[in-house]
Amino acid sequence: MLIERPYITDRRLHPRRELEVKVSVRTERELLTGRTLDINESGISAVLPGELDKGEEAELQIGVPGNAVTARAIVRSRNEFRHGFELVPSGVDTR
Repeated sequence: MLIERPYITDRRLHPRRELEVKVSVRTERELLTGRTLDINESGISAVLPGELDKGEEAELQIGVPGNAVTARAIVRSRNEFRHGFELVPSGVDTR
């Protein structure tokens, strides 16, 4: 379910929306399953049962109700098990 979070004040280009759904994150070294926290046009945050490295590339399978969405992303932040991902537009080479 998407819910606007007007109480969050930050300098993001796009406002965040609460989104709590299952997410699977595949990297070159592992597959983790967790829950998303929020999303915006350029990124998503999730809590995962492991720690990914900043700059690590990943494929996210996001369990949007009634559908599953796959997206490429890069880990941009991490605070223990909470990870911030920048979504990578399709067709963009990140290597």
